[in-house]
Amino acid sequence: MGTESRISHLGALPFSNENSRLVRTIWSPLQIPHTAFMGVEQTQYFPGGRSATHSDDRSEEIIYFRQGRGQIQLDDKVIEVEPGTAVAVPKDVVHTVRNTGSDMLEHILVTGNLTLGSLPSSPLPDSLDYILKGDEHDLKRLSAFRVEIPVGGSTEPLTLLDRECVYVLSSGYVVSKVLTHDFLYDFEYALTVNSSMWVPAGPRHSFRNIGDSPAVLIGFMCLARPDVPIN
Repeated sequence: MGTESRISHLGALPFSNENSRLVRTIWSPLQIPHTAFMGVEQTQYFPGGRSATHSDDRSEEIIYFRQGRGQIQLDDKVIEVEPGTAVAVPKDVVHTVRNTGSDMLEHILVTGNLTLGSLPSSPLPDSLDYILKGDEHDLKRLSAFRVEIPVGGSTEPLTLLDRECVYVLSSGYVVSKVLTHDFLYDFEYALTVNSSMWVPAGPRHSFRNIGDSPAVLIGFMCLARPDVPIN
């Protein structure tokens, strides 16, 4: 008995070390069969570190920065980034990230698979505080939102029938509650800034702040595959 939701602990993950940066794969189709996320990664750049300049013709990305300062270049446009910056990288856009500061630069990179069919999508919920609405940034599958949860507070329950979600924290400690698809049981999972949670399309879920300071939760939504039943 349980939900299909999954938790990943970043410190326990293997990493690659290249171009003065550490890269951890948090989620991929190997861990989550039938996901429409092509991948979710944490990348940490040492001062002067950078990613390879490249473009993707089968995917799109959202890059959310949690630590440090740097730049991301999108074709000929350069954007200064800092904690809380979210950047959309549509298909075929040439891009690279550089750490221009004196401290570590860290981001979460979320990739949506554009080679899959999609369910008919319902409108995004109006109640969420979006940091990136996909259709406003030429993204086909991905969107992202931010929730600040006060001490002792909880989020409103969220049910997304056509989108799966990945969650990370920018700060704080929370407990998530996920209801099983038959509404008979709910399960709780603890999350810190060193954790990530994946929730499939369908289950109702919410978050409660169990720390002594406000928690900042970031949710990345991806339009689900058409061949995966709703849980």
